[in-house]
Amino acid sequence: MSTRQDTAATASGGTEPDERSSQRDRLETLRESSRFDDGEEPGIDTALTVLKNRRRRDVLRYLRDNGRESTIGELAEVIAAAENEISRQALSSDQRKRVYIGLYQCHLPKMDDAGVVDFEKNRGNVELTDAAESLFDYLALEEQETEEEEAGSDDADDRLPVAVLVSVPATLLIAGGLLVDLLAGGVPMGVLALCAVTATAVAGTGEYLQVRRPD
Repeated sequence: MSTRQDTAATASGGTEPDERSSQRDRLETLRESSRFDDGEEPGIDTALTVLKNRRRRDVLRYLRDNGRESTIGELAEVIAAAENEISRQALSSDQRKRVYIGLYQCHLPKMDDAGVVDFEKNRGNVELTDAAESLFDYLALEEQETEEEEAGSDDADDRLPVAVLVSVPATLLIAGGLLVDLLAGGVPMGVLALCAVTATAVAGTGEYLQVRRPD
């Protein structure tokens, strides 16, 4: 939504632009900016080139959150540990080396060419530049979407135990009723009741799976 549309909505009694709208407005400003231009490419193309790779995004986040400076060795360890879902101490030399080579040969030189980091190949030092600040608006949108997906997953996780807690005791009660019916010769009513509870449990499970299914 553009700034003009947000202003019109406010004037007509609408709500103020939310945080995501503000982020989109700043991204539109970046689209028109020449901060990343190299004389031919528009700024938005350079920004997207940097951000389309996960390892480059991880580098930006780590530098932002850890004093804006690091070394290629430290970055390789952090990223390799995250990718393998283990601690840095548990990394093998091969796991560390694969990420290190990728950063050294491809990702950090590309980021340096875009002007978002200063990469000293000889010393292995990496420093975030002021030009990278606008890229964090993109990362903020991605992080917000990730948080929303995780929140939806948590809601789904909470819903299954409720279905189980309701359906299982009910099934046991109906099963007891079925036994009484069997002894009394009233089989049809017990069977129908058991089928009804089973259908309820199946419906609850289907709803749970629907919530957890990714878009």
